[in-house]
Amino acid sequence: MTTQSGVTTQSEKTQAEATAPPGMTTPPEGTATPKNPTTIKPTTKTSARASQAGRRVGYVIAIIINLAFLYLINVMPGWTAIDVLTAEFTTVLWIINLSLLLSVAANVAYIAYDSTWFKASCEFTLAAISLIIAIRMYQVFPFDFATFAFNWTVLARLIIVAVMIGSLIAMVVNAVRLFLVIVSGPPPANT
Repeated sequence: MTTQSGVTTQSEKTQAEATAPPGMTTPPEGTATPKNPTTIKPTTKTSARASQAGRRVGYVIAIIINLAFLYLINVMPGWTAIDVLTAEFTTVLWIINLSLLLSVAANVAYIAYDSTWFKASCEFTLAAISLIIAIRMYQVFPFDFATFAFNWTVLARLIIVAVMIGSLIAMVVNAVRLFLVIVSGPPPANT
């Protein structure tokens, strides 16, 4: 039983340890034992495994989406099926394909190894490629909105500028993440 000071006695601590499901922790000594053992939080190791599994599912989904974009742009229906794209789109198509392939490769690598420094360096590279694509799209502007009543040209250019700004922000964020990992040193062996 808990004493008047709120400290857990040895018998309560032993009872809490016995009723805790596998992989669960008991509260630290000197704290009150919860009335319901299901409210005990999972250990960090269990949470890390669940988090890693969730990230891996996300990587697989990203791979599938990027491969689908590659197929849609290059095979069926292909970029020529999109009426607003002009023939100049071929001047940027190769770098769009490169970006999608590198994103697939990065996500495949993340499944095997997704440490902070590795992800930050890959994400920095992908953001830099996105910036290059956006700059080239702005320069070439392979769009023709003549058939539309509304002049989409200004809006399309604003979206491209927003992508440039977003890419720059992503590059800065990932450069800072990489710098912080380098400064803090290698992670503990069990991570």
